[in-house]
Amino acid sequence: MEQANRTLREGLEGEELSSHIELERMLATLTRRYNEKRLHSVLGYLPPWEFYRGDPPRRFEERRVKLFQTRHRRRERNLELRQGTLPLESGEAVSST
Repeated sequence: MEQANRTLREGLEGEELSSHIELERMLATLTRRYNEKRLHSVLGYLPPWEFYRGDPPRRFEERRVKLFQTRHRRRERNLELRQGTLPLESGEAVSST
């Protein structure tokens, strides 16, 4: 709750709101950003809408595969290989190490 209050306070900071309607629009924008775009660490760095209504296990698996592939490319670059190893196949099993 403290993070939500901080986000709200920072979002309203410096805003010149001259009417109730402007305040409502600003609050709606901040709420939408907080729930739909902002990544929450406690939810595994997913926005709330995706964690509660999406498919978090699929997203976590996609992220794990993407990180594995990125580490693989970085190792190749760091070793300065002139010829890369065999490319990863999309269906290839990905180890968690």
